Amino acid sequence: MEKALIYSSGDIKETLSLALSALKIDVCSRESFDTDVLKDNFFDLIIIEQKICDISEILKLKKKTDSDILVIADEKLIEELSGKLSPVGIFVLNSKAKDWEIIQAVNFIKASNSRFDSLKKEKDGLKKKVEDMKIIDRAKCCLIQYLAISEATAHRHIEKQAMDMRCTKRKVAEEILKKYES
Repeated sequence: MEKALIYSSGDIKETLSLALSALKIDVCSRESFDTDVLKDNFFDLIIIEQKICDISEILKLKKKTDSDILVIADEKLIEELSGKLSPVGIFVLNSKAKDWEIIQAVNFIKASNSRFDSLKKEKDGLKKKVEDMKIIDRAKCCLIQYLAISEATAHRHIEKQAMDMRCTKRKVAEEILKKYES
């Protein structure tokens, strides 16, 4: 189950708690802003009523945690806060938001996070593929240089070795590099 931490001293705390309960999110509340509770606990979502702390404290908190942060602010401050907090991934919502708007905002945050996580996994996979290609290309260059064979033959050699040994082309390439680069 997901967990949320609410920093609020106002009436909105009850509205937030009800909205989050509807989403089956466990809620922990604090009347004042302190980050000690974060040392022993992980929260998927941190909701901060802007009246409790200033922007610099919110930005420091964002650097310390991987939790999503939603700031609840007065209507007059929404534009200013959004301009400063949105670029670092902190969402800002009007303090007069209704239950359904809070639920929609939390669902949007969850969906954004899910999309971000899948993009991060994809990026990591692509990064690994590029590293593999670099190592394989270096191994092909070694084979071309030391065995005086063509690039296509070197490529086939690495592929055949990988199939015969039932391992990855990267593993074969690393063995070739060990042999010829040492």
